[in-house]
Amino acid sequence: MRTDAPGLEIRRDGVDVGRGQWGAEVPVDPGEHTVTASATGRVRWERAVRVAPGTKTMTIDVPELAPTPVLAPAKVTELPPPSTAPAPLPAPIDERRGRGRAQRTVGIVIGALGVAGVGVGAAYGLRSKAKHDDAASRCDDAANRCDPQGAVDRHDAVVYGTASTIAFAAGGAALLGGVVLWATAPSDMPQSATLGVSPMVGGTSGLTIRGAF
Repeated sequence: MRTDAPGLEIRRDGVDVGRGQWGAEVPVDPGEHTVTASATGRVRWERAVRVAPGTKTMTIDVPELAPTPVLAPAKVTELPPPSTAPAPLPAPIDERRGRGRAQRTVGIVIGALGVAGVGVGAAYGLRSKAKHDDAASRCDDAANRCDPQGAVDRHDAVVYGTASTIAFAAGGAALLGGVVLWATAPSDMPQSATLGVSPMVGGTSGLTIRGAF
């Protein structure tokens, strides 16, 4: 026995070997046996031995148990205190600028519809003129008489002419409305004014306003 640490315990096959048996011969059966040693603050030691049949004596030396490694305490990283600075306020929304953009968008849409209406009116107008020209060769305006095809052409000319007038009127109104909406939309440019002192007529000083509004 080479060690006697505080709380030392020696076991053979899990059975405690009392101090009175340390260094003494103890009868065992042939075969595999496990000897362990443990103590307070020491690393547990273990050894497996095989006792062959016919073996009279086998000596097992328990070495000095190594001290249990002491783990360094974990380093605690301190977090910085929470910031007490107030959060920045969002930038103010320029409602006037938003209304201006929306109004101009509506003006563009209505104006585009107006252009389309004028285009439709022009197409119907050309078709009406073509039908009127076809009817002129088949009708006698003085007698107000037409052959069957001339009557059809004259009727179609009137129908196309009416459609052209309606399309021109609606398209023109929409185009005008789009232009008005665009022109009257609030400007996206920031409005500002400056005040300054300038000489007036007669040498007196007066307050004048300069800038864009």
